[in-house]
Amino acid sequence: MAVARQLALIFNHSIPHTTGQHMRTAFDGLCEFDLVLPQDAAGLKAGSHSLYFCIDDASHYLFPAHLKPSAVWLIDTQMTYRADRIMARRFDYVFSAQKDGAERLNVDGIATAEWLPTGVPPKIYPNERPSKRYDVGFVGSPEWGRRKRLLDRLKARFPNSYIGRAAHAEMGRIYAESKIVFNDSPLHNLNMRVFEALGSGSCMVCNLDPFGLTDLLTPGVHFVGYDREEQVIPLIEKYLADDAAREKIAKAGHDLAMSKHLYRHRAEEVLRRVFSPRPDEPKPLPPTRIPEKLDRLRIKGLEQLYKTDWHLRHWLLR
Repeated sequence: MAVARQLALIFNHSIPHTTGQHMRTAFDGLCEFDLVLPQDAAGLKAGSHSLYFCIDDASHYLFPAHLKPSAVWLIDTQMTYRADRIMARRFDYVFSAQKDGAERLNVDGIATAEWLPTGVPPKIYPNERPSKRYDVGFVGSPEWGRRKRLLDRLKARFPNSYIGRAAHAEMGRIYAESKIVFNDSPLHNLNMRVFEALGSGSCMVCNLDPFGLTDLLTPGVHFVGYDREEQVIPLIEKYLADDAAREKIAKAGHDLAMSKHLYRHRAEEVLRRVFSPRPDEPKPLPPTRIPEKLDRLRIKGLEQLYKTDWHLRHWLLR
């Protein structure tokens, strides 16, 4: 989809390996773009770009009303929905990485909100298929609750595994070298690890409760699913012992991801939605009449609440 357009990609591009950086790579070759920090957007002139596209970087702000058409991609509505909703009201087009986030925004009057999951990150996997060094791979934080319990059990049961933190540049290699990539996603969150695992070409074992997961993937075909903690170890034992079944699922998941779930596919959908909408798709609503001062105060209070909640969860559930 080659288009002669100039976009403003607005996110904190000083941080590497974010959704914004993945979309930056995805838009390369699709259209021209400039990178803009959120705090600098107000200095842009109306009409300077054909689309002002903000990508969630965990900050919340009120987007300048004179920059149109505007769009935002919200990533973590399961954590920060109320602040996300305030922010979303000031955009023409809204995308949510969480299916239920898009549905809630629709119910709350943001008709253009649509579900746009994250995707397979570019350029992180080995060029050639490596041999399998690990039984189970998991890169990230153990967090708390169910995920922490399961990771502790996996470490004990499968010592020949990589479970822990790693540099982002190493993550793709670790997953590609794992027979099984494990994912446990809390809060019904369709997290980035789903697509990172599929893109590696290894078999993913994942909880079934993220909203939208089974709309995209079929359990037993593209990944191995579980809905109870006690299922995890027996399932992993089963597929570690059955190379043919495991690799069949791994290939099916990888093939589907590479054909439909790259960040380039997400970039193409953003351009299609804004510049070539279908007749039945909702049009942008008039600007909100809620005073900016009131929304700024709400966002400030909510961000403090989210920060306090995060610290309490770590303290109570560690």
